[in-house]
Amino acid sequence: MFTKKRRETSLPIAVIDTETTGKYWTAHDRICEIGIVLLSPDGEILTTYETLVNPNRDLGPTHIHGIDAAECLTAPTFADIAGDILELLQGAGGIAGHNVVFDTRFLAAEYERLGTALGHQLKTLCTYRLTHASLSDACAQFDIKLQGTAHSALTDALATAELLRLLAGEAAVDLHEFITPLDLPTLSARHTPTVNRKTAKAVVEVRSGFLEELTDRVLYEFDASDDVAMDYLSLLRTILEDRVLDGNERELLHAFVADSKISVDQVRRLHVRYLEGMAAEAWADQVITDHELGDLRRVARLLDLDESAVDMAIEKAQLVPPDATSASYKGSEIVGSTVCFTGAIVSNLHGEIITRAMAKDLAEKAGLDVKNGVTKKLDMLVVADPNTASGKAKKAREYGTRIIAERDFWPMIGVVVS
Repeated sequence: MFTKKRRETSLPIAVIDTETTGKYWTAHDRICEIGIVLLSPDGEILTTYETLVNPNRDLGPTHIHGIDAAECLTAPTFADIAGDILELLQGAGGIAGHNVVFDTRFLAAEYERLGTALGHQLKTLCTYRLTHASLSDACAQFDIKLQGTAHSALTDALATAELLRLLAGEAAVDLHEFITPLDLPTLSARHTPTVNRKTAKAVVEVRSGFLEELTDRVLYEFDASDDVAMDYLSLLRTILEDRVLDGNERELLHAFVADSKISVDQVRRLHVRYLEGMAAEAWADQVITDHELGDLRRVARLLDLDESAVDMAIEKAQLVPPDATSASYKGSEIVGSTVCFTGAIVSNLHGEIITRAMAKDLAEKAGLDVKNGVTKKLDMLVVADPNTASGKAKKAREYGTRIIAERDFWPMIGVVVS
């Protein structure tokens, strides 16, 4: 006599959200953060999982997901966590999410790159289809308070889990009826340590220690001449174009300070002066955007200044009359140079995000020759995020090509952006 296998209806549902470098899972876009909530069919949160993921490419729309490349440098790759995720999902009775097809397609693409087929028969439940609203609108409708920042994978997964619980309470969906054990491939779990945004930011926000190094090495107590000070600022600007202060560049600055016999106190004042100049450029359009603020904070950390120095630099810039504030134009220095762009541009021009086509047009009008790729003959690469792991940036570093942060490039060609 045939006996029908009893259906398991108490398995948890895996509520998943991913942040990605773009929309195209079939091309080069990758997962850069994943959040998973295991939710019992009775609405109880059993466990959570979250980590940033190093996509080994440009982060894409950082203005949407709020992740920058520096934060992902210490994060695991998807290969590092692939087995861990499967281990977590093995006991689940289905996958849910808000526009869950987007997330599962990205997951499937990531596993396919590793030679593992995730399968096309995943049991999924989509809260977007149940509500016909964006996650933010659905949360507002059901009075769901976010437990973190929107477009953070775990925050959105937790909000989706709560939305699912409330929908089940209104009988819009039967979670017990939905549950079916997932049939997933096996992959060795590495139990890789996760890196969340808070941990990553704490690592990124550590100051460089450059001034402390100078204090240990430089004993001069007098100030150099104005000409020497200007030479130091000029050197500093060139070194920080890529928003990185590597070992060779630190030694170069140390040598300049020692040869010029500049006091450490004057170096500190020159760093503040440099930061004030950046703040004045950022304030040229009477707006300090989140991207500009983040850039100021990044440079302050490299200069071994704290956040109060950033606040004071902005306050000083805001005291200058609008008609006296303008971006420094150095276009004549780079006319005829070849330039290439990489990453999603985040600056605004007249209230509009600068597209790649607009960037090309602006650069060409300034007398530059815009290239599509990086070769040994390229003069400069403009990066939206200085820590990008894009292929273009890797090649530029390999060739020793001049890398310029987007925030520094626009003033060079006389374009005031926000």
